[in-house]
Amino acid sequence: MALTCEQIDVASEAHPYDLMSPEQLMQLAISRSAGLTSKLEDVVDAAAERLHDRATFGRSLARIEDLCAPPGLVGDLIDWMEASSDRPNRALLLGAALTLVSVLAGRKFASPSNLRTNNYIITLAPSGHGKDHAISQIKLLSEAAGLDRFIGPARIMSASALRKLIKREPSVACFIDEFGGFMHQIHDRRAGIHNAMIRNDLLEMFSAAGSFFAGAEYASEPAAKVYAPNLSVSGTSTPAQFWSSLSSLSTVDGLLARFILINVAGEKPARRKAPAGPRDVPAQLIKSLHAVADAGSSGNLSRLRDGSPSPIVVPLTSEAEIALDEFSAELDKADASSPDEEQPFIARARENAIKLALTVAVGESPTAPEVSGTTMRWAIEFSRLSMETLIRESSDRIADNERGEAFNRILGLIRKAGSAGITEGRIADRAKHLDARLRAQILNDLQLAGRVRFERRTGTGGRAGERYYAL
Repeated sequence: MALTCEQIDVASEAHPYDLMSPEQLMQLAISRSAGLTSKLEDVVDAAAERLHDRATFGRSLARIEDLCAPPGLVGDLIDWMEASSDRPNRALLLGAALTLVSVLAGRKFASPSNLRTNNYIITLAPSGHGKDHAISQIKLLSEAAGLDRFIGPARIMSASALRKLIKREPSVACFIDEFGGFMHQIHDRRAGIHNAMIRNDLLEMFSAAGSFFAGAEYASEPAAKVYAPNLSVSGTSTPAQFWSSLSSLSTVDGLLARFILINVAGEKPARRKAPAGPRDVPAQLIKSLHAVADAGSSGNLSRLRDGSPSPIVVPLTSEAEIALDEFSAELDKADASSPDEEQPFIARARENAIKLALTVAVGESPTAPEVSGTTMRWAIEFSRLSMETLIRESSDRIADNERGEAFNRILGLIRKAGSAGITEGRIADRAKHLDARLRAQILNDLQLAGRVRFERRTGTGGRAGERYYAL
């Protein structure tokens, strides 16, 4: 049985402590243990007020499974990939399907505000869930359709290599497995300048899709402009590998906020005999891919203005405009009451929704696309879910020192255990690298700060059971 997108991880009930850093929580725990009144109590009160202000802005009321069945070509691609999977998981196929359509539509279509279809989509799932199936099928399909020129390399080793790629193929998609390793490559403080500059170029290319990428000037090589660069990325990783590759710099430089995140949780689906073979490619699917790839090959797009193609502007229906206006108002309200570290994610949510809606709309009708109210609402729910997940996970998982990493690791284990709770012995087994004294201190701090509770229960035979539960 296929996973539904209800198994995509979503935010749990918010708590004021979720808006505080691990360092603040530890200081608060120490003060309360000593019976002192700390100024951090004011921080707790302020966090509670922010949550109250944001009470109407949060998890979507729509059915989460709707995110896995967008209309048009994107949905058709998910259906096709699912049919050949022995562990079908539509959530893992969504990002790859969107990325393929976004690269085929690249440079040809624009929103009324000149946003394009370039997207950076990251899919996280535990090992063994079948993250590689989508990448394999996209490669096979693009080759069968004669469109493999749009598929870029699986590894980018330097900024100069990335610039040469986008100059050679202005619309290109990179499907990167083990994406956490790539993020470590470009965020490691010990990395060379060529790796560090990849991050800067990814930032600039994302925002330059509607104009041009100016490039970089070297003594031996002049800068070369690339007009309307359409770089899309579909990355897959385990959550642990991805989040451990990041630091606080990742949340402030803007790159993480540009990502659209799909976080897959829950048990892996049962193995089955796939009803279709991986090479069973319907002729109609290839025809639909070419309809997007060949759109505008005559007329408007055949004429260049200063080297840049003039895109087809995709209008929004009145229903879509109303939905977008309502979402924009929600984001403005949330931004006014959110801490600084959340604001980059909130600021990008509207843009991400428009780009997602544009991509799906082009896949629905390449010859006369428009963003319907249904498509815009789908994109808004997807963007909102991504934003909320990024805010929560970056707060819980990104740390710049050993104690912060240990704090996040232990809290994550307790949260993952859910209502069943977890014993200290199991925590020790899952976090073997942690010193026993540090582990005990963190567990005590978590209790004093009100993040977890400790319970001792008498089980069968009178034996006591001790477990920690997240609050």
